[in-house]
Amino acid sequence: GWGEGGGEKSVGRDAGRSLVFGSSNVVLGDNAMRYGARNSQCTVIGALAGQAHTSGNNATVVGYHAARDTQDLTNAVVLGAYAGTGVANLRGKLFIGNVGNQTTPLLGGDFVSKRMGVKVDVGEERADLHIRSSKINSTATFNGSLVEGEGAQNYAIDIPNNGFGQFIVAVNGVVKAGLVYGASSGNLQVNVD
Repeated sequence: GWGEGGGEKSVGRDAGRSLVFGSSNVVLGDNAMRYGARNSQCTVIGALAGQAHTSGNNATVVGYHAARDTQDLTNAVVLGAYAGTGVANLRGKLFIGNVGNQTTPLLGGDFVSKRMGVKVDVGEERADLHIRSSKINSTATFNGSLVEGEGAQNYAIDIPNNGFGQFIVAVNGVVKAGLVYGASSGNLQVNVD
């Protein structure tokens, strides 16, 4: 079907069917944003995409079944077939993935905390950039980047003039060694526990 009104555009069987209040939405695909009663400025594209998104603004959802079961997509960006399906709340989140019933994105993040993760559950980013090659049982939080994994790892830290940098090695969240560089002293300090 085709629906239009109040700046709304919807194409597809039951697309935007329950919308009773909102403006400037674009909904394309069978059952896309079907239960969205109070939404504005949302772009939802794909069959069953954003189907359960009941109220909120500024959602961008693209992909077959993307965020199908997600009730709160306010200020969210969800991309990929099945991306975010099974996640109840993606408010203010970035979720990019393309695997059936996916709850852990390939790339995810939080627009409020300005943190991003690679293969990390949305909302569990523990650093500005958190990269997980395999999960360890750590809950420690770090400033900067956090890389989890097994085996040999190589890293480079490039800091601006008059900056401060540190490299920390932790085992299950317990700091075991570290390198600290302070521009004011020009010294490199090595700590080993």
